[in-house]
Amino acid sequence: MNKSVFLLLLLTGAVSAFSQDEKILRLKKTPNKIIVDGVMEPAWNTADSVADFTQLRPYYGKQPTHRTVARVLSSESSLFCLITCYEPKDKIQQTTGKLDDSGGDVVSIMLDTFDDKRTAYKFAVIATGVRSDARMLDDARNRDYSWDGIWFARTKIYDWGYRVEMEIPNKSIQYDEKLQYWGLDFDRWIPYCTEDIYWAKYLENEGRRISKFGRLVFENMRPTVKGLHLEIYPVGISKLAYLHDHKYKGEPEAGIDLFYNPSPKLTIQFTANPDFAQIEANPFQFNISRYESYYSERRPFFIEGNEIFMAPGKQQRTGFYKPL
Repeated sequence: MNKSVFLLLLLTGAVSAFSQDEKILRLKKTPNKIIVDGVMEPAWNTADSVADFTQLRPYYGKQPTHRTVARVLSSESSLFCLITCYEPKDKIQQTTGKLDDSGGDVVSIMLDTFDDKRTAYKFAVIATGVRSDARMLDDARNRDYSWDGIWFARTKIYDWGYRVEMEIPNKSIQYDEKLQYWGLDFDRWIPYCTEDIYWAKYLENEGRRISKFGRLVFENMRPTVKGLHLEIYPVGISKLAYLHDHKYKGEPEAGIDLFYNPSPKLTIQFTANPDFAQIEANPFQFNISRYESYYSERRPFFIEGNEIFMAPGKQQRTGFYKPL
């Protein structure tokens, strides 16, 4: 009798692992090769899809004014995402920009690959194909845009809207290979009607929260490919100084930056003679005040992992959360 009760409880727990209100998208593995070009190939017809987005702004909880369909597929080594956005072509804001600095119509996919409900990866693409990526921290209250992953995206604009296709190699991100699902959400920003829509449901006074993501459930597959997570950045520079009588003096210098992530809980960084010229020059400022000009640090060695020093609880662009 005791064994029967135990098995019944076990089955009940398996069935109720996901609540009825929790959103689920199933990730299937495809044997077909997917070309990232913004075109919906026949392989995408086998993918699970979601279209039940809701507004967070400007009209909380209302249906979006334009339809959005998101699909995901997996190969042996990568996660693929296809987001179809319906919208009149003349309303699409086709802006330009650079990595982590762009605007206009944009869609994104967010992945909580450890199911810790606190941290996640965000991959965003605007309608013209400019990419943006970040690590979301403190239940999405903070962002770390200094993180740059290796991933690919293409877009294509049609008369009825546009499509965004992404490939995120598994070796570019860290994840818990023992999990059977990841946290998942999609986001779309429509500038002309100031509409911000999500797949997951959030409270109006909180906004986006990793702890309330939906689920990306692995169907008859599980990500296994992992990268070495080792980056070596050698630097060499030489200066030639004129002495006199056609004589010159060479002053070669060398340096190295090393980043190694052997496990999700350990990061090793090393630098020797770091190159101060490896980032773009600071914009010129003419300062006649009594206070010195402040320039933010942008050298990779000194900003990697700076989220450790971020004050917790600071919500971006709102007044709901302040640091203690």
